[in-house]
Amino acid sequence: MEELDKLADDWQGTIDLMAQIIDVPAGLIMRLHDGFLEVFVSSQTEHNPFEVGDSEAMDGSGLYCESVIKTNNMLKIPNALKDDDWKDSHEIASNMISYLGFPVHWPDGRIFGTICVLDDKENNYSGRFEDLVERFKSLIEKQLEIIEKNKQLKKFAEIDSLTGILNRRTMLHRAQAEFDRSMRYSRPFSLIIFDLDYFKAVNDNYGHQAGDEVLKTFAAFIGSLLRTSDIWGRYGGEEFIAVLSETDYETAKSVALRFNQKISELSIDFNGKNIKFTVSAGVGTYEEGSSLSDVIRNADDALYHAKRAGRNRIK
Repeated sequence: MEELDKLADDWQGTIDLMAQIIDVPAGLIMRLHDGFLEVFVSSQTEHNPFEVGDSEAMDGSGLYCESVIKTNNMLKIPNALKDDDWKDSHEIASNMISYLGFPVHWPDGRIFGTICVLDDKENNYSGRFEDLVERFKSLIEKQLEIIEKNKQLKKFAEIDSLTGILNRRTMLHRAQAEFDRSMRYSRPFSLIIFDLDYFKAVNDNYGHQAGDEVLKTFAAFIGSLLRTSDIWGRYGGEEFIAVLSETDYETAKSVALRFNQKISELSIDFNGKNIKFTVSAGVGTYEEGSSLSDVIRNADDALYHAKRAGRNRIK
């Protein structure tokens, strides 16, 4: 995650300071990632045996941090050599015989990893040092909270608020990226523009809330039929675009026809009223020398002809 990589640089100074104040050879932020404990930040202190990127499968690792994560509690070990529970600890091989660590959490309570200090001599870690490490833990968790909030803001900026699918700007941005990829590797590229037939009549006959429900149902239904590699977004009003990766014209038209048939079988129960609707669609495919705008324009022209031909059609 790019945001985390940036934070690692900020956390480096924090971990260096923590190790210097407590006067230990190693201060660490460990990250739990895909079942592995990874050294995410390591203090730049003398005699620190841990390097960023070092990792080990957590389960059965015997690492001090494994216990912190599994118990979700602070752990203090003054001298592992004198402790029957820890005398065979993995870290003893690196001469790290004392430990103080806390779990670090994402805002939703999931474990991110740990923050800890280790020493090559017996260390009882006074209450003042416990408070210090816990304060640094809180600081890191606040920064993780900012990352999560930024992710949510980015999602809100990319998603159409009514339908929950990509908004026009984000959909076109991703469509351009897929178009460029297809051109780079000489792969087929197609898209479908869908338009709900007589949508104004739905609003007039059943009300705008019913119209909103139709849009949301349509968006979710088509989204459930598309592949994960496809791009699905609201183009505007009652128009939607599906970008089909690795798809030629005939296949794209076949997809549009199949979706059209399934939509005709769909109905929505709204306040006791059964609402049925149909869609028209136009297919556009890359032709030599064309741009994404050209493909969209061709699909839009095809859609126009589909509607002129009586709607509930694919062109």
